[in-house]
Amino acid sequence: MRSPLRLLLATAFAALALPALASAAPTGTRGVVVQRDARAGVVVIANKSGALQRVKVAKPGKLSLGTRISVHGTAVSVVGHARKATLRGVVVHRGKHAFSLAGNGSVLAIASASPPDAGQQVTTTVQVAAGSLSNDDGECHVQQDQAPSAELRGTVISQDATTIVLAVAGFPAGLTIGLGTTVVPVLAPGTPVEAHVALGPDPANAAGIVLTLVSLQVEDGMHGGSGGHGDHADHVKAEGQVTAITEAGDAGGAPGSITINGEHGAVTFVIPAGFGATGAMVGDTVDAKGTPGATPTDPPTLVRLEVSGGSDNSQGDNSGGGHDDSGSND
Repeated sequence: MRSPLRLLLATAFAALALPALASAAPTGTRGVVVQRDARAGVVVIANKSGALQRVKVAKPGKLSLGTRISVHGTAVSVVGHARKATLRGVVVHRGKHAFSLAGNGSVLAIASASPPDAGQQVTTTVQVAAGSLSNDDGECHVQQDQAPSAELRGTVISQDATTIVLAVAGFPAGLTIGLGTTVVPVLAPGTPVEAHVALGPDPANAAGIVLTLVSLQVEDGMHGGSGGHGDHADHVKAEGQVTAITEAGDAGGAPGSITINGEHGAVTFVIPAGFGATGAMVGDTVDAKGTPGATPTDPPTLVRLEVSGGSDNSQGDNSGGGHDDSGSND
């Protein structure tokens, strides 16, 4: 029988709601807080399947790592706490006792006794402490030995003709991304960006990978860059059914395209070379985001694609509540 104190605590957790400025996660999403970004005003949550999602909240510092939250419309409610979380993403860096995992734009630094190889797409269970994530047993389920691409967010540290360096979790000296053939406008240090990068082997380090920029979007909406798109005031979104798709080739190869029939008509996006397999097929319902073309008649360039009902949109079970020390995400 549950004590009156435990019932009171459970009721308090369920009743606590934090005002959300906006939410990148669908209504009804539940997950465990695994990162806080006070500057951006967001928390990153891991849902039941391990997919990472960003949720804008008014005061991210009030949500400790491990807090279980539920998103309903513009309200973010605390529903408990977890000591463990499942994470899924691409390893973009492997250190001696740590690795960095990129998933859906967010990058998490994870301490590990036996880090997975850079470039692998993995699912892992981590212990969530007050200010850190750790995978002490080193166990990771590998879905793909060499993922073709990844998405990550960061802020600009520096930029030259061939590279851009971003401040990203787990990279004290910054994360260097080669520009390849992508033309990017000069961005001021501190500018928040979302980058889609192609992953390739590092000739100088067999255990490392090389990141090459495929497309870049400035998070504040002031600029957009991919293949010389220059500066724009907005981005392009489309949600609907895929009516045609041609996957892009590897970095340096041929671009692809995807046409989505939404409520405002059909929109065709260019899929830049090196984007990697989208996982979408004709008939799928998807949510796409891209940067505008250089002119009003040019198609937008795809930056992100999520397939409804697929791995990136798994929401888990919405039942239950209270304080949970069992460690599950949901």
